[in-house]
Parts: sequence; C-alpha cells; structure tokens
Amino acid sequence: MKIKFSIKDWVSLKPNRDDLLTPSAAWWIFVVRIMITIMATAEGISWGYMGWSIGRNVSPVFAALLCGLFIFSVIWLVDATFMTLDTSLAFYERTIKGNVFSTLDKVKYIAKGFGGVGGRVAIVLGSYMVSAPFLAQLVFSYDIDGRIETLNMAKVAETRTGIVTSHDNKIDNFEKKLDELRASLIEETAGTGPSGIHGDGVVARSIRENISAVESQLDKATAEKEDELNDFDALDLDGIARKYKVEFLKPGIETESRVLTELM
Repeated sequence: MKIKFSIKDWVSLKPNRDDLLTPSAAWWIFVVRIMITIMATAEGISWGYMGWSIGRNVSPVFAALLCGLFIFSVIWLVDATFMTLDTSLAFYERTIKGNVFSTLDKVKYIAKGFGGVGGRVAIVLGSYMVSAPFLAQLVFSYDIDGRIETLNMAKVAETRTGIVTSHDNKIDNFEKKLDELRASLIEETAGTGPSGIHGDGVVARSIRENISAVESQLDKATAEKEDELNDFDALDLDGIARKYKVEFLKPGIETESRVLTELM
C-alpha cells in the first residue's frame, strides 16, 4: 500500500487522517495543536531575539528569522512526534494478535517512554540555559535601555563637569592675578608701593599694562569655555566618545546581561 504524505495531515497532527477519530480525540488533538504552537512560538521568539542580539551589527533581522524559524520548526517537529507517538502499540499487539512480550521487550518499551520524556526535558533545560537570559533581556528591554541611557547620561554630565572645572581653574587663576595687580596698583598710586612714588608713575603704568594683558587673557579663557561647552552640547555620544575618549555603554549581549544583573 502506498502511503501518501500530506502537509495538511502533518500540521493538523493527524497522520492517520480521520480514521477512527472520535470526538474526544479530535478535541485532544485541537488542544495539543495549541499547546505545541505556544511552546514552539515561545522558543522561536526567545531564540530569535538571541539571533537578533548576536547579529545586530551585521544583519539582525536575518539572524533573528533564521534562529527563530529554525528552533520553531525543531520544537514543532519534536513535540508533534511525541504527541502523535503510538504509545499503546504494544498493548494493541498483545491484545489483538496475542503476542507475548518478553521481559526485554517490556524494558525496551518502558525505556522508549522514559527516553522520549527525558529527551524533551533535556531540550527544555538546554533551551532554558541558552535562551532564558535573552528572553529575560527581551522582557526587561525597556528597563535595560533606560538604565543604559541613565548611565551614559551620567558619563556625559561627568565629562561636561570636567570641562567646566578645567576652564574655571584657569579663569580663577587669572582673576586672582587681577586682584593682586589691582591691589598693587592701589598701593603704588598711593605712594606705599615698592617705588614710593605717589601718583601714576612708571611702575604704576607698568602695572596697568599688566592688568590689561591679564584682562585680555581672562576674556579669552571665558570665551574658550563658552565655545567648548557649546560645541560639547552639540555633540552626540559618538562624537563625545571620539573627542574626549569616553567609553559609553552600547547595546549588546554582554552590556545588556550586565545591566540586567544589576537591575535584578
């Protein structure tokens, strides 16, 4: 007898079609189809996200589809095989044909049953160990992205503060020097300075020239501070990283895993 293979029969979990199909069996097959679809879809999503994470810098969509569809197909095939497995074959053979099974046959029969269950459990555990971290990253992706942004913004603020501090130190030095020169000018014009000359003498004029020079330096330092801060505020994260050698957190498997661990 030639056996016809039908995709429809395979997908509907009816390898024998509707032969000897009772209403209760039809309902059971319907529920099983839903269960298999849910399990295969969950595995496909988690593994698809893993593929997307691994290939995000190359071709994330292709990697996600490849991993997701492959695992979906594998889980569907395995579960469909288990669900349609005729576990009562030995009972039928013994009842209908009167076959007598030896102890070894019984052991083999039991081993097949436990082997199937053990194989499915192994698949679940293996998938859990590999895909669970990626599924957790998918579930908490909003929190992870928010945490990464917060940490990066903290580095931006820290870098900006460093720029302000560096310029302020220069400005403070010029302002202190100006205060000292102005105090010296007052003493010199009052006749209590080093020259002892009252009024606007040679030393006083020299001090005024120094004051003008320092004031120019102060104005220049203030302008440089404003210009650099304006340029800094216009940069994106990549620009800041290149110019100021700042290492920002970038989306990736390792980064997201570390951030998720911190959040948990």
